[in-house]
Amino acid sequence: MEERPGLDVIGDLYDSVYGNGIFYAIYDYLDITDGDKKDHWEIDSNYMYIGRNGYIACANCSNGVEDIVVLVDVRNKSYAVLE
Repeated sequence: MEERPGLDVIGDLYDSVYGNGIFYAIYDYLDITDGDKKDHWEIDSNYMYIGRNGYIACANCSNGVEDIVVLVDVRNKSYAVLE
C-alpha cells in the first residue's frame, strides 16, 4: 500500500465532489514533486471559491509548512497547483 496524505476541511465544502477533486490534485502534486504523502493537509473553506457553473473549485491548502492553491476543474478532471 502506498502512503496517502490526510486531508481535513475547515468548515463546509459544499459537496464531496470538490473535496475528492482537491484530494486527488494534492495527491498527484505530491507524487510529481516527490512530496511527503504522510503530511497532513487542511483546506480552509474561508479561502475557497466554487465557480457559478459548479465545475471549478479553487482552494487554499496548507500542511503547516507549505501553502498551495489548488484550482480544480471537476468536470474535466484536471487541476493546476499555484505555489
